[in-house]
Amino acid sequence: MVKKILISSIMIISLISCGNKSQQNDSAKNNTENKVIENGSWNIDTQQSDAINEDIKTIFSNATKELLGVKRELMLYLGNQIDEGINYAFICRSEILAPSALPYYEIIICNVSDQNETSITKIEKIIESSQSSVGGIICTSSDEAKINTSKSKESEDIIKIFENAIKNAGDVKYNHELYVANQVVKGINYYFIASDETSIKLLTINNFMDSSEIIKTENIL
Repeated sequence: MVKKILISSIMIISLISCGNKSQQNDSAKNNTENKVIENGSWNIDTQQSDAINEDIKTIFSNATKELLGVKRELMLYLGNQIDEGINYAFICRSEILAPSALPYYEIIICNVSDQNETSITKIEKIIESSQSSVGGIICTSSDEAKINTSKSKESEDIIKIFENAIKNAGDVKYNHELYVANQVVKGINYYFIASDETSIKLLTINNFMDSSEIIKTENIL
């Protein structure tokens, strides 16, 4: 009888131990740098180019290494999503390797399957320079785009324009991520990659005579 009780006790302790171990593993997974949430939902976790985790940079590099003919500079990591493996989303500044090629910004989504195979599921232009610079859209250089890490006076001025415009955006809290283009119109249109808690957007902000307002919002992710 004592032997049966002892065996039962050992089994109960073993089950409790396994349960605790499983909880610890789940907790560790949820606390990793590249955490993900439920299937289909994007975990928005933006990182500037110089702060992107090396493992995530490798995923981007492996997925795009066969895409020849275009120079792509990784600018921003957007976040991840569970979908037949894990999807990782990035913003690049790109330029076709040809004379007089015009720069553009694009979103690239890479998938890492359960078998650890890396592929591209989406490439889409977000904004590109116009053929004519007179009144057309002009994409920024990579240095100009990095307003969050630049210490220049120009970057500070651009951030002020963004912050003045979003004051009237209601309850939505936008964060400036990249300044990607401008266009001379009635005043100047400034184009920003911006994030909120659940999405990534392209915001067009018009600045005219020291007054700034959001005139267009486009979903990117």
